[in-house]
Amino acid sequence: MKNKAALLFGALAVVVADVTIFNIYLNYNISNTTASKQIQVTNDSLKEENQELKKQLSEVRPSAQEQQKRDYLNTVKQFIDASYHHEKDGFEDRKSHHG
Repeated sequence: MKNKAALLFGALAVVVADVTIFNIYLNYNISNTTASKQIQVTNDSLKEENQELKKQLSEVRPSAQEQQKRDYLNTVKQFIDASYHHEKDGFEDRKSHHG
């Protein structure tokens, strides 16, 4: 009789241990799944925000590039004007000295 009770107790202990381990496993998996879902949601919202910012940037960028191009062309124009006038004045000076 004592043996049967011990066996029953042993079986019960194993079942309790199994259930406990299974519960821990389930909880671990659930919290992992929740965490990865949270990460996924965060990731998705960041991607959307990123797309939105890229869209805004592409709407702004051409005018900024255009402005830069204008600045560059103005600089080039000023340089050419300065060089041209310098050459022209220099040429007039040289012509009058030799004449």
